[in-house]
Amino acid sequence: MTIMKPFQLKSTLTTPKSKVQNWMSLLQQFNGVYYSLWTDNIVRMYQENGGRLQQSGMVEALHEASDLYVGSNSIWTCGTAPFLSLSVNSDQKIVAGGTEFAKTEEEDESHILFYDVRNASQTLKVFTDVHSDDITQVKFHPTQSNIMLSGSTDGLLCLYQLDEALDEDESLYQVIKEDSVHKAGFFGPSAEYIYLTTHMETFSIWNDEADVIVNYGQVKKISSPHLTVDYLIDVSYSPEDQRLYLFTGSQTGNVGIFNSSLEGLELMYTLNGGHNDIVRGVAWDSKNTIVSGGEDGNICSWTNT
Repeated sequence: MTIMKPFQLKSTLTTPKSKVQNWMSLLQQFNGVYYSLWTDNIVRMYQENGGRLQQSGMVEALHEASDLYVGSNSIWTCGTAPFLSLSVNSDQKIVAGGTEFAKTEEEDESHILFYDVRNASQTLKVFTDVHSDDITQVKFHPTQSNIMLSGSTDGLLCLYQLDEALDEDESLYQVIKEDSVHKAGFFGPSAEYIYLTTHMETFSIWNDEADVIVNYGQVKKISSPHLTVDYLIDVSYSPEDQRLYLFTGSQTGNVGIFNSSLEGLELMYTLNGGHNDIVRGVAWDSKNTIVSGGEDGNICSWTNT
């Protein structure tokens, strides 16, 4: 086991306690701003200032300024079903969102909705048949604007090559059947591979022809005296060193960062002492800063430079 130069806790920002239990459920980074969605349905934005995190904004989750950059529930709504995931394609023209499974008098469905970024009030297309439960992931390919994936708690990961008409049947070209999908996305030098984590805490890597390249199984088994692994948080790809990193967490708030290879998972870094509860989100920027947040209300900034 090779543990690299450790990350050090640089700063901690604690959200004031409220009468209602409140914690961060999602964290994403876009153009130097960290967007976090909290269970009080507020999007809080953070930026670094003088090496320390500061809150730079706060909006209700329905505010349009956060629509394209915060992929979680209640950003926009489709009838009674809030979005669980959002993604913008590589040419910044189309946004797609996956909804919860809605049970109403009229229908029991989940949807993928497509919007023109320039006029998000008008729906371009709705996919209704691909999934039969909550759509937890919608991700566009980082460089090919017509390639997209979606994942659901129904256990399906679907791959699309979108045609100009956004025809549902014609666009769907591969289906991977796994357990309930937690996180999924494209990675690799040309983003030719797909990572997939499930709510059963499994982790696997696939190609775009739905062939499994490596299946790591349940990641809890990699717990060691150095680190307890209770759950998976997220996956992050570094184009600079072409490594795929898996983030894991413990019930006491410690985070492990593993390098993923064909040979297995290798512990590279740990983030200790910043949290004392479940960590819900991490974001790793190109300046080697990691920001983490979770159920203890803390937003932590880490660096190893």
